[in-house]
Formats: sequence, structure tokens, C-alpha cells
Amino acid sequence: MTVRELIEELSKVDPDRIVVLQIDPEGNGYNPADGVDDNCGYKDGEVKKEHLRTADRKAGFTDEDLCDPDAKPCVVLYP
Repeated sequence: MTVRELIEELSKVDPDRIVVLQIDPEGNGYNPADGVDDNCGYKDGEVKKEHLRTADRKAGFTDEDLCDPDAKPCVVLYP
């Protein structure tokens, strides 16, 4: 799913509803969404940073946390 597709789906929904993340495909748990990270790349089941912002460095991220150049840019919703 792309951001465009997500926006299209969400545009059909009451904007005052909370967003809840299912923790696995079987529905074994749920958590409310608390944030969005748009500085990510996805490859082979892993998500890493595209680049390090000042706040990332202060939080302890290093160059080892950067994604490969061929990773797909992604947006992560987190609980």
C-alpha cells in the first residue's frame, strides 16, 4: 500500500476516529498509533533510516542505522 492509497482509504472514514495498529495478521493484539516516521527505507523485512537528523543522532542512531541505497522509501506508523 502506498501513502496515496492509504489517504484514499482514510478519506472515506470519520477523521475523528483513532488509528489502531494490529500487531500481527492474526489479530493477537492492538495498539493505538502514536506517530509517523517518514525518514525510512524498507528492504528484506527491515526498516532503517534514510538519513540521520540531529534528533536521530541525539537519540543514539549511528551510520549503522542507515538503510541501503536500494531500499524502498517508506513511512512507518508506530504505537
